[in-house]
Amino acid sequence: MTTTQIIEEPLPELQLWDAIVIGGSAAGLSAALTLGRAHRSVLVIDQQRPRNRFADHMHGVLGLEGVAPAELVRRGREEAALYGAKFLFAEVTDVADSTDEEQPGLRIMLEDGRTILTRAVIAAGGLTDHLPAVPGLAERWGKQRRRRRADSGHAAAAAGPRRRRRILPCSPSPRRGNQHHSG
Repeated sequence: MTTTQIIEEPLPELQLWDAIVIGGSAAGLSAALTLGRAHRSVLVIDQQRPRNRFADHMHGVLGLEGVAPAELVRRGREEAALYGAKFLFAEVTDVADSTDEEQPGLRIMLEDGRTILTRAVIAAGGLTDHLPAVPGLAERWGKQRRRRRADSGHAAAAAGPRRRRRILPCSPSPRRGNQHHSG
């Protein structure tokens, strides 16, 4: 495999990127990989604060069941880098139309004052969880807990094969109210 090229200061002066991807987790890296395969110059700008950074492993990602989220990002960067994607760890503060008539496009402003030019922007930033003020919740967020057999809801799905012939949770039904069922 190739090594991931992290751009350090200074950025190449006056380079016009074909695309800049804001956000360097699964969605952003998928976009960077696709753009790179299409022979486009692509820069991924990431703050390195993914939503799932608190989780030890992830589920429901085909081919990566139980893999650590950081491993998904590492693999994604490595794959996108194979096709020429570059990476910059920074915070984007603004995106605006370029004022340069000779080089139209978009200006990406970074927190440190740098400006980057691009033809296109893909916003692939994730979500931020705003947790309620419940004592101990923040410390346990994203961590697996021990479940009693009587637990219901998402615990039934997490139990997997042990609960194979039982009814799993379902979405709320307007006819039945906000009910979840578990066997």
